[in-house]
Amino acid sequence: MPATNPFGQPVGEALADWRPPLHPQGLVLEGRFARLEPLDVDRHAASLHAANALAADARNWTYLPYGPFDCLDAYRSWIETSCCGHDPLFYAVIEGASGMALGVASYLRIAPEWVDRSRPHQFLASPAAYRRRHRSNDSADETCV
Repeated sequence: MPATNPFGQPVGEALADWRPPLHPQGLVLEGRFARLEPLDVDRHAASLHAANALAADARNWTYLPYGPFDCLDAYRSWIETSCCGHDPLFYAVIEGASGMALGVASYLRIAPEWVDRSRPHQFLASPAAYRRRHRSNDSADETCV
């Protein structure tokens, strides 16, 4: 019979020797067309700002509590003051073919003891990310993100 919580809801059996996972270590995560790197103002700000500046309007920023940024200095300042901590944890989305940073992603409420509550916080892909195309093995076009 499955284990239940105090509300009588099934939650499954307890795992033997379970331990909470470690806090994300800021590793580079490699994918097929892109990789995630810990966001670094000196390595990524100029590329990200240039990629976001390609937008015809500010619709990408509608649901975000920051941006758009009129100049690189303002974007760098935002990264330095808002993105260099451990929670939220920000990554730059790097296009594999060009090595250009084309978006950001972050995790929020990182609490290893609350595995089910740590979650992706936000994702912002620049217009440049949506325009990138790659050839797959079956010759079909696919977007980078």
